[in-house]
Order: sequence, then structure tokens, then C-alpha cells
Amino acid sequence: MKLLKKVSIIAFFVFALMFSAVVRADADKAQLIIARDEINQAITDQTNDLYQAASYTAFSDGLNALGGVAAVDVMIADNLALQVDVDQMTQDLNNLLDGLVTTLTYNTVFVEYFQESNRDTTPYTLRSIAVYDAELNRIKDIIDEPTSGEVLIQSLSADITASSSLLVLLGDKTDLQARYDFAEAVLLDGSNYIPSTYSLFQTDYSSIDATLLINIGFTKLEVINNSDASLPEVQSALNEIESSLSLLILKPDKTALIQAYNDAVALDKSIYTLDSRTLFIAGLIPINQTILDLEARDDDVLQATTDLNELYNLLVLRGDYSSLQTSIDDLVDFNYDLYTPTSVVMFDEEISRISSEMVDENATAQDIEELVQNYEDAFDLLILRADKTDLILYNNQAIIAYYEEKNLYTDSSYALFKAAVMDYGTYLLVNQVIDNLDSLQSEVDLLSQKISDALDLLDPLVDNAEILSLYENVGIIATTLYTPESVEVFNEEYNRIYNVIIGKELSQTVYNQTTLELEDLQELLVLRADLSELITLHDSLLSKNEETYSISSFAYFSTVMSQCSVLISNLNVSQAEVDAAVVLLTHATSLLEQKAGIISIKTNDPALDINDYVTVGNATIVSYVSSDTSVLHVDSTGKVLGVAFGEAKVYIRLSNGVVETLNFLVKANVKPVTLVLAISLPVLSVSLGVGMLFMKKDYWKVFKKLIFWKKKA
Repeated sequence: MKLLKKVSIIAFFVFALMFSAVVRADADKAQLIIARDEINQAITDQTNDLYQAASYTAFSDGLNALGGVAAVDVMIADNLALQVDVDQMTQDLNNLLDGLVTTLTYNTVFVEYFQESNRDTTPYTLRSIAVYDAELNRIKDIIDEPTSGEVLIQSLSADITASSSLLVLLGDKTDLQARYDFAEAVLLDGSNYIPSTYSLFQTDYSSIDATLLINIGFTKLEVINNSDASLPEVQSALNEIESSLSLLILKPDKTALIQAYNDAVALDKSIYTLDSRTLFIAGLIPINQTILDLEARDDDVLQATTDLNELYNLLVLRGDYSSLQTSIDDLVDFNYDLYTPTSVVMFDEEISRISSEMVDENATAQDIEELVQNYEDAFDLLILRADKTDLILYNNQAIIAYYEEKNLYTDSSYALFKAAVMDYGTYLLVNQVIDNLDSLQSEVDLLSQKISDALDLLDPLVDNAEILSLYENVGIIATTLYTPESVEVFNEEYNRIYNVIIGKELSQTVYNQTTLELEDLQELLVLRADLSELITLHDSLLSKNEETYSISSFAYFSTVMSQCSVLISNLNVSQAEVDAAVVLLTHATSLLEQKAGIISIKTNDPALDINDYVTVGNATIVSYVSSDTSVLHVDSTGKVLGVAFGEAKVYIRLSNGVVETLNFLVKANVKPVTLVLAISLPVLSVSLGVGMLFMKKDYWKVFKKLIFWKKKA
């Protein structure tokens, strides 16, 4: 009985494999079904007159010829239908669908055709009208064909629009006739044009007909006489004539140039210098050559006119010395005593040089102007004697301060003053400048400024009686109320200020600054801090046991406790530091975490973030390390994944040297599998034997498990 069950199971699988190989594939009718559905949809749509009547009639006739939708349904239901017949029926149905034209498309295109066919063609050539009519007839034939189809009818819209481009406008020959008549007249008489350009015109004009015959097939006269000549043909003939006429250049009008030349020849040149007169006459030669040149053009005449006008710029009038000589003669009454002796000598030498150059009879007006300018510039050589009033005054003040009033000033300012005096050279150098009649005002002003600057360096001493009284009052304090460190700083500053008050540097500026320093001196004193709250909190936490809390949280707590112990023993600690310590210790206490037990996770579970198990405090996490990566994996961000069943530790190293240890138990993530077999098919032993011969290796494995499953159990 057990053996019969096993044989039945094997026979079931063999029968299933053999049966699947015997069935023959049916023809692929997917596209036929789609076409049938679209045919039905078209029939439904026509209830709303979607398609143009003639188009739908042709569609219906074609469908009836195929046997209607019923014939299509029969083929779809026929499992023995050949693929070639199915494909042909599909193609026939698609052809019928492609031949349909919607009423909207048909009417739209027909309206466009109707509007275009009623265009006024009278402005166009008869030749282009014939081509245009042929295109419209072609379009009309397609519109009238009921099986043209939606796509073809829609494409006619562009053809209708493009058909108008086939029309060619008739040419207006008014301008052509006028330019032709003008060219023919010029051909008979070219006396108004430059000879060489007239010759070019004759040659080019005679070749126009040959060019036009090649380009448009007509001569210029044939175009003029042709009533059906198109705009491009007329324009082409006109362009050729205009091109020939453009070669002509009218002879320039030389009347004004000739008159200007004659005026230049008749000019009285005796009032100008010989050199400029010679250049002027030489410049008239090319002007006359232009007048005589038959090939001269407007530009040549214009240039000659310009050159003639510029020739006048070469003429230089003779100079007149009389005004300059009068000015020099008037210098006999000039007052030289206001100026330095050296500058007066230089002035006289320059006037003598100018006088020596006034004997050239060929000097130009420009030469005279230059000498006049030299005469005016000579006065710039004269230097007024310096005003030394301020220099004498400052020098006397400096001598008194240097020798008689030394004790009235601070030592440092007097030292600076003395160095400045040595720098400018003492009163001996100043007296030399005062006695020198050639001393410049700038030199005197500079020396005066140096002495004034030296005097400004002097800083008078002030009376210290009042500030000494203030000093004594500030020193009366109860030092026991303040931190030793601030009392020491106070005393050092107090002693420094005393030395300033009794010293030789008590200027008004120093006096004012020292007064402010005395008034602010007691701000250096820092009241001793109230440590009671910190001590109470600190002592209450001494009983905390390291074994109870996590390594990282207790390490941070211990660090803060140590810092607070240091503050408690520091007499110079500020109240702000004590208050901050209370807050910090309270916070560190709140961060204490109970030691974590074994953390259980499963393989394939989502990653677990272990940062929540660590108290960082003021430190940072340096690294995460798994004790056994085959069991547990941890990445650089603290995300943990179970790899395989087992136990492992994660070591979390902090920047302060603390290493937190977490224990993990990784469990396998097992899913139950249920196998249900229901076999009840009797088979012949012959079939079993045949099936076993052709069974694949993988199937044998399955069968083997099924047969021997009880033994394994």
C-alpha cells in the first residue's frame, strides 16, 4: 500500500509533464480582436454621425463584403483557424478603419478647399494659374474619394495652404519701361558721363539679352511686350538694366573749383613768408591737373577743393616786433627790490636773450608769439623775498623753552622736543636762513612748521595735589570680602598709579586718564563666591556607585565631580563659575544611565542605533568595534545588524578615553514552512517507467524527498 502511494505520486508528475508537451498552440488573434473591437466602436460612434456619410457607407460596404462582424467573431472562436487567415482578416479590418474620415475633419478640409478654390486669380500669370488649378483638382479628387482616410484628408490642409504659393504675380512694367527708355536714350548720347564709364555701360548693356535668355528665356523687349510676364521676370529684366546703368558716372561740376583756383592764383602773397608762399604755389599744380582731367570724378573734385582750402593753412604771416619791444623798454621802471637777488639775475639774462632774437626779419607771427610768451614766462623766474615773521617768533620761543623752561614740561615731551630741535639744526641754522636774502618762502615756511611742531611736542606738568587726595580715598577698602587674586591685582594697579601721580610725566592728558583709572580701580575687586549650594550638591552625590551605571555615563559624571571639587577648593573662583558648575553637575547626574543588560536582536531585523545607549557628555564618539563580525556587524554611524546566531560585544570608544561595552545576543530569524501534498491519481506502471526515463534531475530530488520523508522523521 505504501509503495502504491509513492508510485501514484511519481505518475502524477510524469503525466503532467507529458500532457503539457502534446497540446498544440492556437493562432495569435490578439491584433484581430483589437481590430474587431475598433470596428464595433466605429459602428457605435456612427450613431452620433461621427464619420462622414460617404466614408462610412464605403466602410459598411467593405465590412459586409468581409461577412460582417459575425464572420470576424467566427474566426476568433475557431481554434483551428490558420495564422495567415487571421492576419489577412486583421489587415482587411484595419484597412477599413484607416479609410474612415470623421465628419469634422472632412468639413474642415472641405471649407479650406472651397475658400482656396474661390481665390481671385486675376493678379497672377496664366501659366501659374494652370499649375494652381491642377493642384486644386488633385486635392478635390482626394476629398471626393470616400476611402481616403482621416490621415490623408488631414494632410490636405497643408497642401491647400501651400497651393497658393504656386501662383506667380503678374509684373508691373511701369518702372521697367521707364528705365528701358532712359537706357536707350543714354545709349544714343553719353556726353554727360565720364568716358570710361560710358564705354563700360555700352558693353554691359549690349549683353543683357543674352543673360536674360539664359535666366528667364526672354529678352528685355520680349518681357516688356509680354502681357503674361511675371513679377520675377519683370524684376530680372529691370535688375539687369539697373546694373548696366549703375556703371555710369556723371561728369563732376568743376565750376566752383575753377573759381577757387583762379582766386588762389590772384592772391597777394607778399604779406606771407617766402617758405610758406613757395609751398602754396607748389600746391596749386595738382589742383590744376584735376581741373584738366576728363576722367576726374566727384571724389577727385571734392578732394581737390579740400586740398585747395588747406593750402591757405600753409601761409604764414610775417611777424611784428613793435609791441614786444615796447614792453621790454618799459622794464626800466620795474622794482627789482621785491625779489631775491639770484632770481633777478636770471630774469635779466632771459630778457637779454629775447632781445637778441628780435633782429630776424624773416620771423613769423608765430615766432613773435613765442617770444612774447617767453617774455611773459620770464616773470615766473622772479622769486619774492620770503616773509620771515613767523620764523623769527617760533625761533625765539624755542630758544626760551630749550634753555630756560625745561622743568615746566614732562620729561618725555621735553626729550622729544630736544630731539626735534636737533633734527632741524638749532637756532644757528635758523639764523642763517633768516639772514639769507635768497631764502625761499617754501624753505622758510617749512622751517617755521618744523619749529612749531617741535614746540607742540612740549607737554606741561600739572599740579598733583587734588589727585593725591582722590588716590588716598580709593585705597580704603576691606580686602577680606574679595578674592585674593583680585586684591593682588588691585594693589599692583594702585601702586602703579601712585608712581604716575608723583612722577615727571603727569601731563593734563595723563592726569585725566589717571583720574578715570582711580575711579574705576575698585571694579578690579571680585567678591568671593557663595559655594554652599555646590558643596551640598557635590557631597550628596559622593555615594554614587560606579558598578550601578554605564561606563560612559559614569565617566562623564566623575569628570564633572572632579571639576567641582577643584572649584570648591579655589578661593578665586567667581560666582558665575560656581553657578555654572551647579548646572553642569545637575546635568551630568541626569545623564547617569543604568548598566544595560544583554541586548537581544534577530538576524535580518532593521538596523539598531546604539548611540542611545552611550552617554557622550563633552566627548565625541571615536569608533565602534564588534568583537565578532561573523555574529554582529556595526557601521561607522553606530547602526548594528545581526549577522548570525551567537553572542558578541560592541566596544564604543570616546574621545576622552572611555570605552563603553554593550552585550548582544543575536537570534536566528526562522520562518515555518508547511508542505501539503494531495495525491490521488492511479497510473499504469508502464507510464511510470516511461516518465522516470525522461524526468529531469531536479524532479528526482523532489521525488526522493517525498518518498523518504518518513524515514528522516
